[in-house]
Amino acid sequence: MQVRLTTKFTLTAALLVLAVAALLSTIYLSTLARMVIRQADDLARFVAQQTFFQAQQALQEAARQGSGPGSASPEDVREYVRRTLDENEGVTRQVEAAVSYSPGIYEVSIVDRDGTVLISSDSSLPGRQAARRMRLEYLAGSNLLEQLRALYGPQQVFEYSYPFNLGDDAFGEIRVGYSTTLLRSEFSPGLQSAGMLVLGAVLISTLLGALVSRVALAPLQRITVQLDRIAAGQFEAESAAASAVVRRSDEFGQVSTKISQIGQQLRSREEMGLELLLRSRREENER
Repeated sequence: MQVRLTTKFTLTAALLVLAVAALLSTIYLSTLARMVIRQADDLARFVAQQTFFQAQQALQEAARQGSGPGSASPEDVREYVRRTLDENEGVTRQVEAAVSYSPGIYEVSIVDRDGTVLISSDSSLPGRQAARRMRLEYLAGSNLLEQLRALYGPQQVFEYSYPFNLGDDAFGEIRVGYSTTLLRSEFSPGLQSAGMLVLGAVLISTLLGALVSRVALAPLQRITVQLDRIAAGQFEAESAAASAVVRRSDEFGQVSTKISQIGQQLRSREEMGLELLLRSRREENER
């Protein structure tokens, strides 16, 4: 099936605008995704730091009251820290409040160096080995496709970890789990806006491309009429539309002028041929 030139121009314009709009939308969405994930990372860091501060306060208060581990063995130190944190109202309130008032926070846990949970906002985790999750920092550094797959795939929990030291000695970590559900809800409006922008740009460019191509190629239609008239042997004066094309100073006007000249030459030759035919007939009649 032959495609008209106006259709080709319209499709070309729409595809060019689509490519530009898609590129700009990709840059916008990539920036937005990183911003949303960075904000989540900052919130998780803040929660971890506040939890660490409360835990340090609890251990210092216990030390002032004369409490301490039964011995310097790692097992006794671990049990002492676990019991102190578990019995401190400030620590437990901080862990529970982080999950209650921050919709994206899925879980807050304090683990020892072996990854065993000491206290957690999830009551089923203490005493169990905590599985490692993908870090929020990794998601922030991923490309847009991987970020979209993580945000719009099955629900996942990413993690921010903060070191939990006892003095100068490494003891464990504070792990803050962040759900992709909230990330998705914060990112979706931007995704919808980008989609509407691309759709609107394509529709407007298609309409404008059709209008511009119709206006720009209108002289070509008139030139086609000129050629049809000449092919039909009509060499008389041109129509007003064709004359308007001839008066143009652009390429269309130049082509139309040459076509008019060809038409005049053919008309002259036709008149000369007719005159010669009439002359020969008169000569025959005179004989």
